[in-house]
Amino acid sequence: MPHFDPNAFADMMDDYIEIADTNIKQEYQRELNALKGLSAEKISEFGGTTSQMNEIIKEIELARDSNIKQAGLIDNLRTLGESTYKLAKKVSALVP
Repeated sequence: MPHFDPNAFADMMDDYIEIADTNIKQEYQRELNALKGLSAEKISEFGGTTSQMNEIIKEIELARDSNIKQAGLIDNLRTLGESTYKLAKKVSALVP
């Protein structure tokens, strides 16, 4: 039976998450570029105006920026947790 290495598993999961994150960002950018590329005629065909489309794009970009900030916070908290755990392991080794 193969030995389960939790560190290798965690590294593998981090890699998968990074790949998924990159793919999501690329797809998001393609979709945003498609919205920005709509002609005034096409927007009008949908029953809207270019100013409405600009407002929609602005809101989407604000949501993206908010999501990026939240993801950064999660990464910072994860790093802090890992550092705290490592420090606790070292300190506990010093306690008799």
